[in-house]
Parts: sequence; structure tokens; C-alpha cells
Amino acid sequence: MLEAGVRFVKVNSYGWDTHGDNFNAHASLMPRFDQAFTAIVEDLDERGMLEHVLVIAMSEFGRTPRINGHIGRDHWPEAWSIAMTGTGIKQGAIIGETNTEGTWVTSEAHDIGHFFHTWFNALGIDSEHTEYINEGQPLPIANDDCSPIQELLA
Repeated sequence: MLEAGVRFVKVNSYGWDTHGDNFNAHASLMPRFDQAFTAIVEDLDERGMLEHVLVIAMSEFGRTPRINGHIGRDHWPEAWSIAMTGTGIKQGAIIGETNTEGTWVTSEAHDIGHFFHTWFNALGIDSEHTEYINEGQPLPIANDDCSPIQELLA
């Protein structure tokens, strides 16, 4: 699709809402995700396209560090991980840290607004001065109160 000129591709993976039976679910989900994510990145790299494509693996929130009564994990918006590679992203960068229980971010806390600025900048889009028009009203493409995460940008 990318070779044909498609500019945005979204791939969904379902079944991660593991409020119960978390470990068995992950035993099935993780190998499939790992194989697919690795194949996409390696294929883009081998074709010389990774330097022009931004690849992001994320969810809208994390999962509770503690196991619930159904041997599952519930929603946890306080801390989670995002994997990124490709154009404009510093390879191997690890940003942020949680406490030893994984319950709270203790350094380099960023919200989704920071990530939008980071992604736009990685793609060469000026996130601070670019607007889109919604019913005649110019709106910023990213939260004005946030900025790119410089440690992630190549």
C-alpha cells in the first residue's frame, strides 16, 4: 500500500482488553504481534522505506500493574509504553520511568499532546504553526500547551 502511494495505514489488533485470563490471552496475542510488528519494520527497512515511514505501536492506555480477581488487568491510564521507529525517530531511545511497582510515572511524564507534536515533527510537519480548518475556524493540529519530545526526535 505504501509503495502505491497510500500516505496513512492503520493496523488494528483486537483482544488486548484482558480483564480476565490475562496470561493465557497474552500467550496467544504476543507472538502474533511480535511477528507482525517485526515483519513490518524489517520489510520497510529492506525496501529502503523505513526512513520515510513512521511506525507506531500503542494503545490508548496501559493495564493495571496488579492482577485483579479474574486473573486479569484493568485499564490504567497512569503509565504505559509506546514503541516507535522510522522517519525522524531516534532509534533506541527510552524516555520516562515509573516507580518500581509500575504504578506512577516518576520522570519524563508526557501526555498524548506531546506525542502528537513529536509524530508531526518526525514527519516533517510544523506542529506549532500548522492549522486545519473546521467549518471555517482555524484550529491547531496539536495541543498548544504541549511540545515535541525532543529526546525522541532524530
